[in-house]
Amino acid sequence: MTGINGLVITTAREAVVFGPEATLIKNNNEKENLMKKMKKLNLPGLVTGLGLMLASNGLLAEAGISYTTGKTPTAVTADVKFKITIPKLMILRVGDWKEKVNTVEWTYAFGSSLTDPTANADADENHWNGANAITGVDSSTDDAADGSNGVLDVWAFGNTGSGLNLSVTSTTPFADVVTGANRPKLSEITATNGGSIAHPALADSGSGASPVTLAATAGIVSLKDTWTYKYTPTATPAAGTYEATVTYTLAAI
Repeated sequence: MTGINGLVITTAREAVVFGPEATLIKNNNEKENLMKKMKKLNLPGLVTGLGLMLASNGLLAEAGISYTTGKTPTAVTADVKFKITIPKLMILRVGDWKEKVNTVEWTYAFGSSLTDPTANADADENHWNGANAITGVDSSTDDAADGSNGVLDVWAFGNTGSGLNLSVTSTTPFADVVTGANRPKLSEITATNGGSIAHPALADSGSGASPVTLAATAGIVSLKDTWTYKYTPTATPAAGTYEATVTYTLAAI
């Protein structure tokens, strides 16, 4: 046996080196291979000592540790891995936050300036048809907390890495109040936007037209807007109170 800047143990067939040539023992498999080599040298005392040294340095369980010996030790390294998981998230807001479902409401008014048909000499049935009722129906009210009648806040968010599709379904269409009589239609309700999120067209029942596509920027969709609703009847409905519900859906492309 000889030692130069470390320890060299030799037999006729192989050598195990400790010193400047020492390399990183990365895992338990490499440690076991080294121990097997020491056993083949038939040096039980050295094998035991080597095992204690490895254990004292934490090399039996840690793959991020290396060591070296000698008068001029070389550099040693240790590896650390980082892992970050970002869950996919989509948020759609139409109206108020929390669990409240907002109601947009119109109270039908007939004629553009007709207040008392019995006092108006020009009053006739034309004041009561759908076309003349449009002016009085444009203005709606709602129970949203934004303070603007007929206007609901809209927000769409998604971090899926691609764009999003916004669609609408007529969950509960308007029903007849008087069987066979005219009734409002969901397709007569439209909404204008402020330029960021277009409103998908409503159908009288079921799904509407093609969904509105919201483009992503750097893998993120984050858009805010307002929808101003308008009801434009095409025929005068029979008297009564009509209610309907629509459901908006935001989905990844």
